[in-house]
Formats: sequence, structure tokens, C-alpha cells
Amino acid sequence: MAINPELKRAILDLPEKERVKLLLKLIGKDGVLIKKLHYQLIEGVESLDEKRNEVIKKIDIKLDYLKGITEKHTSYLSPGMLLVWMRDLSGFVNEHVLVTKDKLADVELRLQILNRGCDLLPDALTEPTRRNKTLIPYIAGRMKFILSKYNSLHEDYQYDLKEGMNKMLSLVHHSAVSRLAKELGFPKQV
Repeated sequence: MAINPELKRAILDLPEKERVKLLLKLIGKDGVLIKKLHYQLIEGVESLDEKRNEVIKKIDIKLDYLKGITEKHTSYLSPGMLLVWMRDLSGFVNEHVLVTKDKLADVELRLQILNRGCDLLPDALTEPTRRNKTLIPYIAGRMKFILSKYNSLHEDYQYDLKEGMNKMLSLVHHSAVSRLAKELGFPKQV
């Protein structure tokens, strides 16, 4: 929301003690901003790998849990349920990237979610059906996003992610996602 110039001047004219109090009160209402400031001002860039590994661990725990459920209850995981889980896991990545501006994690972690998620339900993408009609565009949209971010990474990072990218590209080109992959101009490999 834009601040009215008159209000902006009035806030800046407040005594410093009142401005600081107001600022701290406003910051306290935004959890992501608190995490971002903590990362930038206290932890620093040195903690980036540690923070990325924490998110990887969270994603692995959730996916391992999901794998365990699907092994015990084979009918639990439907394409719609997989989509719900993938979106939930993407929330971890969204927050991490918002806090740290970690471009590598933006690609690496989203790719991990897609690859491992699709491995849990390989039959869900063999052909377009009524059951996977929302999962197919989601996967295509995520791959479009990942590809654009991947292409902007340094070539060393691209090399590190190449195997996972090619695995996912192969899946989208040889599954129910292939029509959208062709429409969106996805490469066969990177």
C-alpha cells in the first residue's frame, strides 16, 4: 500500500524514539520480514548453505513420510493429493528464497520436489485423465519457472543441476505433460 506523502512527512517528523517504536511494532507484525532481517543483520550470507540444508531436510522428511504412507496405503496418493503436497513443499522454498534471495535453491529445491514427487506416483502422468487435469498444468508451469531460473544461473551451478533437469525434462516429454511441454517450447535436454 502506498504511503500518502503527507503521512510520510509526518512520520519522518516524529521524534526518533517514537519512530523506532513504531518501526519495531510494524516489523513485529510480519514474520517473513523478521526472518529476512535476522538473516541479513545477524546470521549473514555465511549461513546460506546451512539454511538451504535445513529446507532440504524439511522437504526430505515430508517426502519420506509421504512415501511411507503410500507404501502402506496404495490408494492414498492421487494426482490431486500429490499436487497438494507439492504446493505445500513449495511453500518452504518460497519462504527460503524470500528471506535469503538464494537463486540456486530456487531451482534446486523446486526441481527436487518435482522429481521426487513424480517418482512417488509415476502412473499418474502416463496419459491425460480427469484425475490429473490439475497436476499436468502445475508440473508444466513449475518446469517453465525452473527453466527460466536455471538459464540465469552460473554455468557451474547449471552443470551441478543438469542431471536432475534432464530427468525432469525427459519425464515431461514422455508423459501426459508432453503436449504442454511442446507448446511451451521446453528443450529435450539442457
